[in-house]
Amino acid sequence: MRYAVLSKLSDMEKDAHGATMRHIVKKDFDNTLIPYPSIDEQVDIVSELDLLTGIIEKKQQQLKDLDSLSRSLFYEMFGDPIKNDKGWPVVLLESIASCRIGLTYKPENVCEDGTIVLRSSNIQGNEISLDDIVRVNCGIREQQFVQRGDILMCSRNGSFKLVGKVATIGDLPEKMSYGAFMTVIRSQYNPYLFEFFKLPAFRTQLGLAKTATINQITVKMLANTKIALPPKELQDSYATKICKIYEQKAAIHRSIDDCQKLLDSRMAYYFN
Repeated sequence: MRYAVLSKLSDMEKDAHGATMRHIVKKDFDNTLIPYPSIDEQVDIVSELDLLTGIIEKKQQQLKDLDSLSRSLFYEMFGDPIKNDKGWPVVLLESIASCRIGLTYKPENVCEDGTIVLRSSNIQGNEISLDDIVRVNCGIREQQFVQRGDILMCSRNGSFKLVGKVATIGDLPEKMSYGAFMTVIRSQYNPYLFEFFKLPAFRTQLGLAKTATINQITVKMLANTKIALPPKELQDSYATKICKIYEQKAAIHRSIDDCQKLLDSRMAYYFN
């Protein structure tokens, strides 16, 4: 029954009720038709779909394990960034990086064939996702386009938990800008800074760990962030190791996508 309902959810969501908060009512479930094969057939179907679901879950756990490895490697090589137990020089972020907020645009600027504007929803799991994009047709200055290697940060959001999430800009299929609730950090130290921004230490320093009322990180707050700065050679060594981890994650993501497509295909075969 679980898989049958999941297979119908997308159709039910299209017909969801409500103007501001979309929701599915009980009658939508009651009026949904699903195949009802024999018990033996149901067991076979569930067994196959459970197998595919299990593979996806294991691969998702592998991604979490690799994230944990990245964090452990950071602490091993650089120590605790708050205690600075390795005695690195401490600098303000503004002395080693530039921080810029993004593009402001109007609803009438949104179009079908304009420039993609990266928003909070385009950061998923500390990576860029283009599943949900907005395009705009308005004047964009060159400095408002992202560049490969930039750190994109969600600097303002109605949800406190989403403030501060980051992703590194990699190879993009086209030129893209970023929205006014986002900030781009650009520095020769970005591989190191990217990992630092993901640590609890960053949120602690900004005071985000003490309150759930602050829903923005201003450019001034970023500029005044204190950074324990290890030697560039050590950072480069770390970046090389992290790059290999990223390559493993990319391969796992591709595998998850393939498994998900197969799962979707089999569910469509059985329930549609």
